[in-house]
Amino acid sequence: MQRRVSAETNKKILDLQYPGIASQQMNYRVYPQGTMAAQVLGFVNNDGEGKYGLEESLDATLGGKKGRLKAITDVNGVPLAASSENLLIQPVAGKNVTLTLDMGMQAQVENIVKSAQEKFRSKNVSAIVMETNTGAVKAMANYPTFDPANYQAVEDGTVFQNYSVASPIEPGSITKVLTIAAGIDSGVITKDTSYYDPGKWTIDGAKVLNVAEGTGSGTQTIKSLLNLSLNTGATWTLMQMGGGKLNDSGRIKLHDYFVNHYRLSKTTGIEQGYEGSGFVTEPEDKDNGINITYANTSFGQAYSASALQMAGAMSAIVNGGSYYQPRLVAETSDATGDIMTKKPVVLQRGVVSEKTSRSMVELLDYVTEEHVAGFPYMRFDSRYSVGGKTGTAQITDEKTGLYREDVFNGTFLGYVGGDTPQYTIVVYNIEPRGYGGFAGAQTGQPVFAEIAHMLINNYDVKPKKS
Repeated sequence: MQRRVSAETNKKILDLQYPGIASQQMNYRVYPQGTMAAQVLGFVNNDGEGKYGLEESLDATLGGKKGRLKAITDVNGVPLAASSENLLIQPVAGKNVTLTLDMGMQAQVENIVKSAQEKFRSKNVSAIVMETNTGAVKAMANYPTFDPANYQAVEDGTVFQNYSVASPIEPGSITKVLTIAAGIDSGVITKDTSYYDPGKWTIDGAKVLNVAEGTGSGTQTIKSLLNLSLNTGATWTLMQMGGGKLNDSGRIKLHDYFVNHYRLSKTTGIEQGYEGSGFVTEPEDKDNGINITYANTSFGQAYSASALQMAGAMSAIVNGGSYYQPRLVAETSDATGDIMTKKPVVLQRGVVSEKTSRSMVELLDYVTEEHVAGFPYMRFDSRYSVGGKTGTAQITDEKTGLYREDVFNGTFLGYVGGDTPQYTIVVYNIEPRGYGGFAGAQTGQPVFAEIAHMLINNYDVKPKKS
């Protein structure tokens, strides 16, 4: 049996008039935009089942309910009208779903991640643009991708997965945004704090270093900690959460912020099949080197999170402290035309205080400004607030359990807006090749910058009032 043959092929076969050969028309899902948002959408298989993405998550909503007819008939097959066993259940049409995605923005972000993936020969490049103050995803792109209308041609099934949602990684130094926000919000540091950085910590027999041993030693500030991306500084911040040293109190506090404030290790509930939850190690000391684990966690290793989870956390940190549930559905409508608008849902308030939020915007704006000298494309019109942090994330070797030295992930966590952040942007560049320097700055940051410039130029980013 062959499915989905063309009308021309169907006619040629039937014209042969072979006994027992027939054809039947069937309904199939079509995707008029081709590969656009393929992993976000998913596809409908030959059995009419939604697979991956929105198709799987909203299968019941889109598919409706089948009808059923049962009748007692006479010998000629005519239903007996008076029979109490006759049953008729009318089918219920599926609902139409309107997405939060902006098609123009989606197309441009897809082109940007495609160019980056091809330039760096990356395993995958993903980017998310989300409204900071509503949780609505305006663009979500991954490359490589596929054509959902021709999913049968895909040989590697992993391409069906929406990497932004389904694939948590150890995100690297973008985590310092979360750690510093926790430190400020818990009152152990301020945005203006200065401290002495030794450039090296020895914890549980292991060393915490920066890019090169000793780099960053001397008097530092929270601004320079973020700008220079000091692992030792993030570890020092964790120590302050424990009263000046690594202990149960500090670990529990950081764990509380990561899990109960930023909602890491929890699925967001976005309308996608196969959402990944990631993990954050419990803070209890079980003779398992927990202090070095948490030191690593403070600067982006030893835990995992998806790009979507980081977008949700970042939005809450810079929007005043409200965690909006990330969402892809704007509204649904039924066969009668009744429309149900999906409003923003706040999953948590008080993620951080408004004061902490303002401090973080000031700090991250500073980091962006400091990057202009080395990366001219990071220069933005002063009427706009653009901030963020790079991450060069190590990758665990699945065979040895040790970190690889031959390849890294490049990440970026940022925002763009005016008086307040308007769009949150997250970039995951997975296993890029052929770049000099650090993966975050060289392969994550340029993707962020291109998206941020595009948003300012084309998508009504509101400038500062003064």
